[in-house]
Amino acid sequence: MTRLIGGPPDQYPDRYDVGSPIELLPNAARQVLIHGTLDNAVPVSQSEQYVRRAAESGDECSLVKLEGTGHFELIDPESDAWSSVLTAVETLLDVNRSRSS
Repeated sequence: MTRLIGGPPDQYPDRYDVGSPIELLPNAARQVLIHGTLDNAVPVSQSEQYVRRAAESGDECSLVKLEGTGHFELIDPESDAWSSVLTAVETLLDVNRSRSS
């Protein structure tokens, strides 16, 4: 993150705030976060915190934790996790479709 933002949070707090999804709540969209429990790039606690804050702000947000799944398996159609990701996305889309009709 430091390379992407251009420096550490204490040097560029405004950049980190603008780039942080939790700082953009509420966003008025139903959200489903999908997170692998073995993700070594982003701790699952970040998603848990986001879901709590989203709910506190009035957003509808849920978290699907995939046991034994790392960071990149979620976007790999060949991974064991892919069917769970697909199900979560399809469920989200179906719910949103039924709300708009």
